[in-house]
Formats: sequence, structure tokens, C-alpha cells
Amino acid sequence: MANRSQHKGYIKDDEQLRRNALKWLKGEYKTKTEAKQELGVRDIINDLNYYDMLKNFCKLFVNMGYSGFMINLDEAINLYKISTSVMREKNYEKILSIYNDCFQGKVANLFFNFAGTREFLENERRGLFSYQALKSRLETNKFETLEVRDFAQPVIRLMPLSHNEIFVLLKKLKLIFDYNYKTEIDISDNDIQQFMEEIFNKPGASEFLTPREVIRDFLNILNIIRQNPSIDKNILFGEIEISDERPDELSLINSIEEL
Repeated sequence: MANRSQHKGYIKDDEQLRRNALKWLKGEYKTKTEAKQELGVRDIINDLNYYDMLKNFCKLFVNMGYSGFMINLDEAINLYKISTSVMREKNYEKILSIYNDCFQGKVANLFFNFAGTREFLENERRGLFSYQALKSRLETNKFETLEVRDFAQPVIRLMPLSHNEIFVLLKKLKLIFDYNYKTEIDISDNDIQQFMEEIFNKPGASEFLTPREVIRDFLNILNIIRQNPSIDKNILFGEIEISDERPDELSLINSIEEL
């Protein structure tokens, strides 16, 4: 296997052999012939066998002494964006296989985490719920509330950050910022509260403002103050504007064809 070739490359200090082994592990070989010539390996990682290869990697990592293998698949909304329904269903079928393997005990020491939007999950025309076998498995526990959560179910909904949580987050970001730039920006807890009052009281904040935009504006202000120490931070707070567009969602909705 390629991992043996990589190990052999380290022992023999063969840089090209190490590169070839890493190329195989990353699934970059296009043909079996090329992999055979460069590594002596008959198989390659492709769209058909990648899940089996991930399970093999998991066994390898466990044998190396790790407790398991965690795989994070971010921006799962990209599956929702696939325009061809047949291709979407092929991906959803693979997700169903992964789900069944995990919940039926067919795999061990392997954890999959899919991160996506509510639309990706619940849309019954293009989302996971359009695949009936997944919908029946992924529906939320009907007894769950905002106060009483069920973290054992397969879908864990992320609740919006409260203002107190955002305040704590901004304080920690300020500490990280100061540490990174070896400085100490003149922003107190009261200043952070003032910043939050300004940004959350702007027209449109309740509808369009997200934690990402709050963080971005806060760090932008810290950058301005760091490079222009004499500037009046109150003026910066007053210049905050809330965008009335949500490009990640609106552009998606407008570009999707009706199938």
C-alpha cells in the first residue's frame, strides 16, 4: 500500500517516493497505470471507493495509537447546489450508507460531521429531505425545545449566539489580536458594549446581522486603531452600516433552476 511506500521513502530518504505516496493518499492519481508505475500499487482512490479508503485510513490511524478518525465536511450546501437531480441523489445515497454504517455498528472509531444550512437539510426538493430514506432518519426530535436539547440525535441544530456570548467572544478576540500584534489596543469592556449597542441598534440588524459580520467589523476597527492610534474610536463605531443583502442565501435561491 501507499503508506508502506511512504514509510520506505522516509527510511531511504527518497523524497520522490514520499511525494508519490502522498499523491496516492490524496487521491491525485488519475489512472491505475500511473500508480502502478510510480508506486507498484494496483488501486487508486476515486469517486467510487473513497469511502472504503476512509475506513481503511481509520484502521491505520487506530493501529498507530490514535483513538479514531474524525472527518469534517464543511459547506455541505454545495451538495444542494448540484443542478442534476441524479447526481444529488448519488451523493445523498452515499450519505445514507455512511449513516447506516455508523448507527448499525458496521464501522468503529470513525466520526463524520456534516455542516450545512437548514435549507440544505429540510428543503424537500433539493435538500437531504428530498431523499425519503434520509428524511425519516434525520428529522428532529419533536420533544426538543430551545431550553431542553437532545445532543444524541443525528442532527444537532446550532442556536444563534446570545448578546452575552458575542460579548465574551469579542473580548477573547481582542486578547488574541493584542497577542498576535504584540500591542494593546485601547478598547475596554465598556467600549465593546458600546460597539455592540451601535451595531445591534442599526436598522436591519435584527434581520440581516450575523455573528460573522459583527466579528469582521470589530476586527476591522481594531486594525484601524492599531495603525492609526490617534483616531477617535467613537467615530468608527458611528460609521458601522448593516448590509441588507445576504449573498450566501439570496444568490443561491436566485440561481437555482426549478427541476
